[in-house]
Amino acid sequence: MVDSIFDPNVFHNFYNVILDNSTLSSGITSNPDDTITFTPEGSLSSSNWQIYYQQGRYFIRNYDYGDRQLGITEDERSLPRMRPRSGALGQQWSFMKVEGSEGQWRISNGLLGNDTWFGLNMGNRDNKVPGMQVSSSGAVWDVRPNQDAGRVKGSLLLTDVEDFEVCLVVYMSAILLN
Repeated sequence: MVDSIFDPNVFHNFYNVILDNSTLSSGITSNPDDTITFTPEGSLSSSNWQIYYQQGRYFIRNYDYGDRQLGITEDERSLPRMRPRSGALGQQWSFMKVEGSEGQWRISNGLLGNDTWFGLNMGNRDNKVPGMQVSSSGAVWDVRPNQDAGRVKGSLLLTDVEDFEVCLVVYMSAILLN
């Protein structure tokens, strides 16, 4: 059995390597459209994220949004938002360690596969709305534990999702004999 590379009992901050002193945030608790953005480091409790491991995938949950998880949908594949919690592929994430780094990751989504990355557009440093992109530029994340946020508490954050959606890829090969 493979264990999580992240402690689900600790909140983490997500720093994109092209932005200085800003962390991924889900805004203030009453954020009506569930968008995510970047805010100055340490300015909001919603910059604290739980990375929860279940059946080989990660669910990204927020300090302020216990009943929601970061995800995309079939209708909105490029803009991750805080979504009602489910086991849908669009809420399943994979973390790939950046070779030769300490704590840096590329993050992909189960709905899009490992050739599309969660990141920022490198051509626009003023763009503080992360999205899904095919380029790996701007898609490197420094994920750091934030002990100041306290330990993860509450049954919602420490509970598996139900109806976990699994995507099986079947490879077939054919041999043609003449």
